[in-house]
Amino acid sequence: MECNAIKHDKYDKLVWNENKHKLSYCAQYLDENRIEDIFYLFFKYHVEVVKHDPIIDAIMNNRHYKNIKVITSLDESYSAIATSYFSEKFDKKKKEEKEDYDENMVNDISDIMEELGSYMEDISSSINTICGKGNGVKSYTNPKKKMELAEELLKKDG
Repeated sequence: MECNAIKHDKYDKLVWNENKHKLSYCAQYLDENRIEDIFYLFFKYHVEVVKHDPIIDAIMNNRHYKNIKVITSLDESYSAIATSYFSEKFDKKKKEEKEDYDENMVNDISDIMEELGSYMEDISSSINTICGKGNGVKSYTNPKKKMELAEELLKKDG
């Protein structure tokens, strides 16, 4: 029985299993299946919903989602970074608004997605500059190296 909201194949599952330990944040309010689905939202080129979920629907319907997908599609490192960022921000919002969270969820996800869009553009631009690539060039860089560079950039940023 399918327990995920996003249709995935063996390759997607393999990429998820290789990258889930790289997530820099362990979510308190999102279970592993939902985090896996969020990863697929960012990673998969074509996303097919098999079970509706309010969080997944809010992400996909957000105006910033497509811009983020340009950066994260088929890139496991960027997808893991985006998933970690979203999960951390989602948890913070949920902790702040315990009682009215369901009413504010779409607005909160919209805010998170706007921040995530800017964040991913900054990370992508910085990594491309460090790796000698200009904007708009999609090429292969070792995922482990990208994650290490992103972590270094985050340490200097924060």
